[in-house]
Amino acid sequence: MSHWREELKRSETPEYLYDYIVRVIEHGSDQFHFPGGVMEGGYVPKDAAPGLACYVMKLGGHRCPHPASRDAAMYFSSVCAGCHGNDGKGLHGTYPDLTRPTLLGIAKRRDFLRQKLAEGEARTKLSKPLTNP
Repeated sequence: MSHWREELKRSETPEYLYDYIVRVIEHGSDQFHFPGGVMEGGYVPKDAAPGLACYVMKLGGHRCPHPASRDAAMYFSSVCAGCHGNDGKGLHGTYPDLTRPTLLGIAKRRDFLRQKLAEGEARTKLSKPLTNP
């Protein structure tokens, strides 16, 4: 249970956001079923993913814990903007808004972690022995 609590706390950090974005760039995402379809991974070279992640963070007003590459804006405009728009806000709900304060995938993960923590606390309360007053 403590690992869920630790991850929930880490999910508030720029490093967690950065790692999440890099993972989606490299491996894709199909968890939200947007009308535009599944985002496949690997649209950019693996070594470009970290810089592109920083660029996406910047679009959303987040501080990236790593330096952005010079090519990040070019990759975004040529690979990502067709679905997410030049501003990263998505295209009329067809693709996700990358400028949200909390990206949808991270919000979903936090909900999962909170649920697991609540279930664990409920089991703990049920397993405590009853005491006489």
